[in-house]
Amino acid sequence: MKATITAFNAVMVAFTAVGVAYRTWVRLFERHRYYSWIVDRFHLSARVLQARAVREVDFGWLEERLGPLGFAVVLCTRTTS
Repeated sequence: MKATITAFNAVMVAFTAVGVAYRTWVRLFERHRYYSWIVDRFHLSARVLQARAVREVDFGWLEERLGPLGFAVVLCTRTTS
């Protein structure tokens, strides 16, 4: 049981560190709102990774802060031909 608690604590520390990193980036975007930003995947890759590991991480707070700044998701695809 102790190993399970330790593993759980490690995951929670990692999520907290990730949350702090996203909050730092959003503050930067908010303070420099008139800059043009190109952000590659930002939180979307984290959401996919967590979903594959059957963990749900709520990034609603992040999306609520990015919306008023004019951020949009752009999906770029290409065909094999």
